[in-house]
Amino acid sequence: MAGAVAGEIDIVFSNYVSILQAAGEGLPLRIIRENNRSGPQGIYVPTGSPITGPADLAGASIAINSLGNIQELTARAVLESHGVDPAGLSFVELPPPEMPAALEQGHVDAAWMVEPFLTQVEQRGTATRVVSAFEGPTENLPVAGWTVTQQFLQENPNTVAAFVRAMDAAMTMAVEQPETVTEIIPTYTEISPELAAQLSTPGLAENSDLSDFGTLAELMVEYGLIEDGLDLEEVTVDADELPQE
Repeated sequence: MAGAVAGEIDIVFSNYVSILQAAGEGLPLRIIRENNRSGPQGIYVPTGSPITGPADLAGASIAINSLGNIQELTARAVLESHGVDPAGLSFVELPPPEMPAALEQGHVDAAWMVEPFLTQVEQRGTATRVVSAFEGPTENLPVAGWTVTQQFLQENPNTVAAFVRAMDAAMTMAVEQPETVTEIIPTYTEISPELAAQLSTPGLAENSDLSDFGTLAELMVEYGLIEDGLDLEEVTVDADELPQE
């Protein structure tokens, strides 16, 4: 997002916590399309761990990809709904590819895992899911989307509109023809076609709804990730206001 504000990047994909935090700090960002909501992610522990349920994570160290972000937010909210004091949790910043080894070697008690790593540890039997990252207070939570600066939107409305239409078409294809997702993943990652076919379906947003940030914003305020008073309408772009074909 710093690159977008500097004019080095035109369109940025990011989780909404980062976007709303930046907007709350005064950066002129506008969300133009939703990308995904709640998905298959969850909090895992090493196989054989004494942690067998969410309540056992009280006081635990949990690996997440970035501090003060969507993973920390959802972990705090979900675990508090299971009676865990969120203030007692300890979060350790780790890249997702390093989390399986960190679990196996005992460097952390648990890890907030994403694909393809959660499927890999489940297949190897080296880690077990304790709780979903998206249940209770985080069920159907808006997770990530596409954003531009206000300046880029004003200067390039047709480009933004074309991008949104392209994403609309791509999302429809991904949802209605999931085999296209399976086929494309190995072309730009090191994931094998066999593994790609086994990955959980992501929560892609076929229909973009940028009016549903209330719960997310409330949770961010509750856990101290933004201050109250952010005007969500000022951060989002209504697709109907963009130039049409």
